[in-house]
Amino acid sequence: MRNKWTGLLPKLLRRIFMAVQAALNRQRSAEARAGRGRHVGADLQTSEDLQGVQRQADFMQWLSQTVLASLYPGGPYERKYLAMLLLNTLLEVWNTPDSTTKTYTPPSRAPGDSATLACNAGTLVIGNHRFQAFCDGFFEAPAVHVLLGAAVDSWDRMRDGAVSCLMKLPAPLPALETPQALLPHLHWACHLLHSPRVRESDAGSRLLCMVYEKYVVELGWHIQLFPACTAALPPHEAAQDKGTAAALVMLHSLTTWLQADIKAGQEDLYQACRHSLVHGVLLLLHYLAPLIPWQNAGGVPGQAAAIRPWLQGLLQLLDQATQLVLQPLSKPQESNIGAEDVDADDVEGGEADLEGEGDLAPQSQVILTGCWLTMKQISLLLGIIATCAPLPGSGKSSQQHLLEPQQLADMGQRFIHVLTTIKHNGAIDKTQDGFTSLVQRMLLEASPQLNSLPQQWLHHLLAHMQRGGQSRDDIVRRSAGLPAAFVAVFTAEPTGHPKTLLQHGMEELLRVAADGSQEEPWPRVHAINTLRLTFSHKNLANDVSGFFAQGVQVAVMAMAAPAWEVRNAASLTFTGLIIRMLGFRNLVKGESARRAITGAEFFNRFPSLHTFLLTQLQAASKQLQQGAAGVHPSLFPVLALLSRLRPSLHNQSTLADDPLSPACFTEAVQHCATANHMAVRQLAACALAPLIPPEELAPMLLRLLTDVNGSCGSHGSSLNVVHGCLLQAKLLLEINAQTVDTAPLLHALLPLLQSTPQLMHPAHPCAPIRNEATLLAAAVVALPHLPQTAPMASLLLHIRQSSWLAVAQSCRDQDPNKQQQPVASASRESGDGVRGVDPRGGANDVPPLLYEAGDPMTCLWLKNAAVLLFGRGLSLALGRCGASREDQQKSGLREEEVRTAMGSRSYDVPGGCLKACILRAQSGEVMPSWLPILLKQHLKTERHHKVLRRLLHLLAALPTPSVPTPSGPTPSDTPLAVSQSNSKHPDNPAHQEALLGQQHITGSAASLAAMPDRLAGCQSDATAATMSVSVPPASLAPSIGSQPPAASASAAAAAAAAAAAAQTAVADTSDSSAVDNSAVVDAVQQYEQICMVVTQARHPSVKREALQCLGAAAHAVLAALTPFTHQQAFEPAAAWAHTEQPADLPSQKLGQNQKMSPDPAGRADLGWVAADLSSSLQHEAELRDSDLNPAHLRESTTSQTPLETSGVAQFEIEAPEAQQAEHEEQQGAYGLLDGFVALVSSYSQAWQFDDMRLAAATALAVSGSDAVSLHGCIVHA
Repeated sequence: MRNKWTGLLPKLLRRIFMAVQAALNRQRSAEARAGRGRHVGADLQTSEDLQGVQRQADFMQWLSQTVLASLYPGGPYERKYLAMLLLNTLLEVWNTPDSTTKTYTPPSRAPGDSATLACNAGTLVIGNHRFQAFCDGFFEAPAVHVLLGAAVDSWDRMRDGAVSCLMKLPAPLPALETPQALLPHLHWACHLLHSPRVRESDAGSRLLCMVYEKYVVELGWHIQLFPACTAALPPHEAAQDKGTAAALVMLHSLTTWLQADIKAGQEDLYQACRHSLVHGVLLLLHYLAPLIPWQNAGGVPGQAAAIRPWLQGLLQLLDQATQLVLQPLSKPQESNIGAEDVDADDVEGGEADLEGEGDLAPQSQVILTGCWLTMKQISLLLGIIATCAPLPGSGKSSQQHLLEPQQLADMGQRFIHVLTTIKHNGAIDKTQDGFTSLVQRMLLEASPQLNSLPQQWLHHLLAHMQRGGQSRDDIVRRSAGLPAAFVAVFTAEPTGHPKTLLQHGMEELLRVAADGSQEEPWPRVHAINTLRLTFSHKNLANDVSGFFAQGVQVAVMAMAAPAWEVRNAASLTFTGLIIRMLGFRNLVKGESARRAITGAEFFNRFPSLHTFLLTQLQAASKQLQQGAAGVHPSLFPVLALLSRLRPSLHNQSTLADDPLSPACFTEAVQHCATANHMAVRQLAACALAPLIPPEELAPMLLRLLTDVNGSCGSHGSSLNVVHGCLLQAKLLLEINAQTVDTAPLLHALLPLLQSTPQLMHPAHPCAPIRNEATLLAAAVVALPHLPQTAPMASLLLHIRQSSWLAVAQSCRDQDPNKQQQPVASASRESGDGVRGVDPRGGANDVPPLLYEAGDPMTCLWLKNAAVLLFGRGLSLALGRCGASREDQQKSGLREEEVRTAMGSRSYDVPGGCLKACILRAQSGEVMPSWLPILLKQHLKTERHHKVLRRLLHLLAALPTPSVPTPSGPTPSDTPLAVSQSNSKHPDNPAHQEALLGQQHITGSAASLAAMPDRLAGCQSDATAATMSVSVPPASLAPSIGSQPPAASASAAAAAAAAAAAAQTAVADTSDSSAVDNSAVVDAVQQYEQICMVVTQARHPSVKREALQCLGAAAHAVLAALTPFTHQQAFEPAAAWAHTEQPADLPSQKLGQNQKMSPDPAGRADLGWVAADLSSSLQHEAELRDSDLNPAHLRESTTSQTPLETSGVAQFEIEAPEAQQAEHEEQQGAYGLLDGFVALVSSYSQAWQFDDMRLAAATALAVSGSDAVSLHGCIVHA
C-alpha cells in the first residue's frame, strides 16, 4: 500500500501543479482582454478558476503542515517514513521548475512572462498572481530543525530522506544564513563523525556532505573541519570557479584529518578504534567523491593541477590506512573473540576513556569492528575514484588526467593483495565491489595499456592460487577472498562482449581442480572453491552454463580425493551445481516435481554427463556386488542427481533408439536398490522412478513384486532385497502411476499384492519391511482408479485387518521388569492384554512387540499403520472398488478401535490416529457423536504434549453446535439470567472469601445444593419483581498468576465440583421451557477440562491449541443455554459497553495499569476463575434466599448512578419472581463465560509469543457469541 501511495502521489501533485498553472494562465489572459471589452462568460470562468485554485492552495498547505507535524521526535517509524516520502515528493514537484520553465525568476520580474517558480521556494508566479503551495513557516527555522533532527535518526531511510529534503531547500538554509549560525552545527556533525557507532558516523557524514554541496559548491563558502572547524564567506574577488576552490579547501582539511587519525591509530590502535579509527572521515570522503568536480578538473588545466596533488596525497594515506588495518583482518583468530567468551571483566573502557559513550564491547571486538569498517570504506572510495577520475587516453593531454597507468596498476595489485590476505567476510565483500569497479573502468578504456591490466591481474591470481608453500590457514572460510577476486574480474566484463577473461579463467580453474596428481591439495581446494562461487553467482548464471557439465564431472571425481578439504569443497560445489541446473527442491509445496526436467531433457542438454554418470554408477554397483565394506565415492552424488529428475512421458528405453536414454541407468540403479546399506536402497529407489517410462511401468512392477514374493517364500531370503523391492514399488506407484490408467495396472498386479498384508503383520521380524509394506499399501489405496472386483475389495479388507493388528498389538500390557524375548521366538498367546476389540472377532495371536526408543523403524511403522487405519483412504477405496455397504461401514471410524489406539503406550499410535481424524474433520466428513466424548475422557489423563496438542486440535476442528436464534417472550416480560455479579469487584466480601481457597468454595456448592428446597415453594404465577443487575468490567478480575499453583489447582477442581453440583441441584426444578441440564453440564465440564489444560500446560504449542479449543468450548456452553436467557443475560454488559464512562473511574484506571500475564514457568493460575464461579453462585444464592422487597429494590437501584457504584452500572429489568428459579441453574455457566473472556483476553494482551496472542483472539472469535464479543471489548477497553 505504501508503495502505491509513493507511486501515485507524485502524479497527483504534478496534475495539481499543471491545473493551477493552467487556471492562472486563463486568469492572466482574461485580465489582458479586460481593456478590449468585458465578457461575462469569461468572468464566470475565471471566477470558478480562482475558486478552484484557492481550494488547491488550501489542500496543499494542509498537506505540507500535516506531513511536517508527523516528523516529531519519538514517533513511529512507519508514520515518520511515510511523512518523509511525502515531504520529498512535495519538494520535488513544487520546489523545482516545471519542464517548460528552465530557470528560477525573482518575484520582481515583469508580469506577463511565462510561468515560473519564484526564488522563495514553493510559490508559483504567473502575471500578478502567486500560488503558495506550502504552509506558513514551512521554509523557516523550525522546519529546518525538524529535518536536522530526522537526519540523525536511527533508521537509514529516515536519515537519507531528511538529508534529501534539506538538499531541496534554498541555500543557505533558513536560520543558518551566516557562518556564525552554521558553526555550531559543524561542531555537532564532526562529533558525530568520530563516533564508533555506524549510525552516528553516517549521520555526521550525511550532514557534512549536505554542507559541502549547499554551502561550499553552491555558495562558495570556505569551510575547514580540521584541526578546527571554521566557516567563512567567499572573498569578493573570487573568480568564476569559486566553488572548486572552496571545495579544495574542505578536501585538504579532510586529508589532514585523515592523516592525524592514521597517526593516532599507529600509536594506539584500540583507542583510535574507540573513535571509529578513520572510518568516519573515509565515509565522508566516500559520500563526497561523486560530488568532486572531476570532469571540470579534466577540462581545465589549472584545476587539474590543483586537484592532482590532493589526489596523490589521498592515495598515499589510503595505502597507509590499509597497512594499518590489514594485520587484524588477516589473522582474526589472534584477536577475535566469540560471544560465548565475552566476560564482564573483558569489557574495557568507560566514561574516563570516552565521554558519553560508555562501555562499547570487548577490546578485540572494538578493534576488529573499527578495522573492517575502515577497510570497507577504503575499498569503496578507491572504486569511486577509479570510476570518476579522468584517466590517460581518450584524446586527453598529459596535463588533463589525474591518475597515471602505473598508479592504476598498483591500485589493482593492492586490491589483489587485500583480497588474498584478509579473512573477514564483510571486508572481502566490499573490497570485491571496489575491485569490480576498477576492472570495469579498465576494460572500458580505449588505451591498450589500461585495457590489458585486467588480464595481467587474472594471471597474477592464477599464479597466486598455485604457488607453493601454502598451509591450512590459506583455505580458511572457503579460501577467504581469493574466489571473490576471480569473480570480480569475471563480472566486470561488459555485457554483450565476448567473455575472454571468463573463458580463460574457467578453463584454468577446471584444469587445476581436476588435477589430482599435485603434491599439496591446497591449489585444488582453491580452484574448487572458486568454481563454486562462480557457478553460484547470479550475474554469471548464463555465461557459465557451458561449464556446468565439466563442473559436475570435476566435483564428482574430487569426492574420491584422499584429502578431506578437497572432498568438502567438492561436495559444496556439487550442491551448488545441482541447484543451478535443476533448481531448489521444495518437498512441502510439491512445486519441484512439476518444474523438474525429465531425464531425456537433462541428458540432451548435457550429453557428456550421460556417459560419465553411467560409468561411475556401474563402477559403484560393481563394488556393491563384490561385497565391499564401503561404498563408491561417486555413488551418492550420481543417485542424488538422478533422483531430482522427472519421469519421461515417451518411450526412450532402449539404447539402440536413443544413446542418451535414461533407461540405460535402470540395471545399475536396481542393483544399488538391494544393497546392504539402507540409505543406498532408499536413494536408489528414488532414482529409479525417473528412469521408467509409462510403457515400462507394469513390467517393472511385476518383476519387483515377483522378487518380493519369491524372497519371502525362500528359506534363505534376503531381507535387504525385499526391502529394496518394496521401496521401488512404492515410489513407482506414488510417482509414475499418476500418469497412467491404474485400474488395469492393479488388475495385473493383484495376485502379487496379496502378500502385502502378510508383510504388514506384526509377526514379521523386520520392522523396515513392515513399514515399507504399510506404505506400499497406502500407495495402492491412494490410487485414483481401482478395479471394481471382489479380490480388490478383499485385499483392502486384509490391509485394514493388518493395520488394526499393528495398532492393537502396540497396546499389549507388558511387565517392565520381565525379561523380553526376541519377537521372532516369542510365544504366541491369543488376545493377551489387548485393550480393544478385534474388528474381525477372531483371536489375536500376535506376540507382544518391543517399543523402545532405540527402534525408530517400529515407531514409524506404527504411525503409518495408524494413519492408514483411521484415514479416509481405505473407506474411499472400498467405495471405488465396489465393496458392499457393510464392508464400507466397517472401514469407517469405530469407537473401540479409536479407544484402543488412544490407549497405546507408544506416542506414534495415538498421534497417527488423531492426525487421521483431524484430516477427516477438515475434509468436511461428519464425525461420529461418540468421538467428542472419547476425546474428553482422554483429555483428563493424557500427558504427552504432542498427543495433547493434536487432541485439542481435533476438538477444535469438530463442528460445534450453533447458538439458537433468540425467540419467545419480549424482553419486558422475559426472565433474566444474571450473568455476573458484584462478587467480581475487589471490594465485594464474597469475592474476598472466595479467594481463600477450596473450603469456602465447597461451602458455596453446599449452599447451592440446598437451593431447590428453598425455591420449591415458589409459585408459578408470582408477581413481577424488579432486579438489580451489576455488570462490572472484566478487567477488574485478579491477574493470572496471583495465587500459588497448589491453591490454583484446588480452586479449579472445587470450581468444577461447584458447577456440577449447581447444575444437578436445580435439575429437578426445571420445567419444559428451561434449559437442558445435561447439555449445560456436559458443556461446562468440557470447558473446565480444556481450561485446566490451558493453565497447567507447560509446552507453548499445547497451550496454543488449548486456547483455540477454548473458544469452541465456550461456544458450546452458550449453545446449551436458552436463547432468550442468553440474550438478556448480557444486555447489561452491552449497555455498559455503550455507556460513556468518566475518565477517572476506578475500573478504567485498574484496567489500564494492571498487566495480566502468565507466570514465567508457562503455567497460569485458574484460581481466580474458580473464585469467580463460586462467589458468583454464592451471591446469587444469598440474593434468592433473602426476603427482598421488590419495591425497595426498585427504589434503591434507581437512586444510584454508574459513577456512585464505582464503575458498576445498575440496570432495572422486571422479571417474575417465580421464574427466577428457572435461570438459577445457569449462573455457573455464565460465570464460566466471564472467566473465559478474562482468561483469553489476558493471553491476547500479554503473552510474549505472537502465535499465542493470535490463538487467544481466535478463541474469542470462535466462541461465536455477540455477548462475549461485547464483553471482550470491555476487557480490551
